[in-house]
Amino acid sequence: MKGYHLFRHALAMVLRDLPTTTRLTAVPYAIGAIWSVWFAVTAPTVNGVLMIREPSGLLGVGALCLLSIVSILWLAVVWHRYVLLGEAPKRFLPEASVSRMKGYLIKGILTVLVTLPVAGIFGVLSYLLSYGGPLIGAVMGCGYIFALVAVIGRVSAILPAVAVDRPISLRESWAQTKQATPAIVVAFLMAGVTMAVASMMVLAVFLTAGKLAYLAIPNFLIQWFSTVLGLSLITTIYGHYIEGRELT
Repeated sequence: MKGYHLFRHALAMVLRDLPTTTRLTAVPYAIGAIWSVWFAVTAPTVNGVLMIREPSGLLGVGALCLLSIVSILWLAVVWHRYVLLGEAPKRFLPEASVSRMKGYLIKGILTVLVTLPVAGIFGVLSYLLSYGGPLIGAVMGCGYIFALVAVIGRVSAILPAVAVDRPISLRESWAQTKQATPAIVVAFLMAGVTMAVASMMVLAVFLTAGKLAYLAIPNFLIQWFSTVLGLSLITTIYGHYIEGRELT
């Protein structure tokens, strides 16, 4: 049940004051999303294939990656500080703290690096067991997802920590969550399933109505909500397991 309570707490975090949630996170997220849409429309293509070797295509991809990273870093730092410190910006645009965003990026890279051994181990095992049939493949796929979610979830507390100027090490995050692996996996899977079901429901509605041309708007909203929910989940992990806060 702890996994459910983690998920419920994170979800309530987003929905408790939706206008404030929107004000704090929508603009940083929209900056990256709007650029993505503009690039998708204007990028040089041949038969639908992006021409990376074209100067405009290469420059566009680079700018898209950079802007997307900056927008997510901005959003994440602002959201963690609002939830954990009650820091609500008075201006329309939240402050973009470059130093905190830089620290968050470094911790994010460390988090990714930690997952590489997991990916490597399961990659080797998948290759060795590739002749075992589809059932073995399915089992390995599920095992890979569970292991990856567990590792990311247990070390993810380093991200909110650096956002609120209380940095902790990977070892500290891992140690403080040593009894929490099942709960963290359940919470992340519940969040993933919830957003997947929401996406399928929206797609079904627009398919039925024959309005696929308008699907971009609800897709944007779902992706934005998924991003904030994911950030809320790692904020909850940090708050509960590192700071000892109660789950509501």
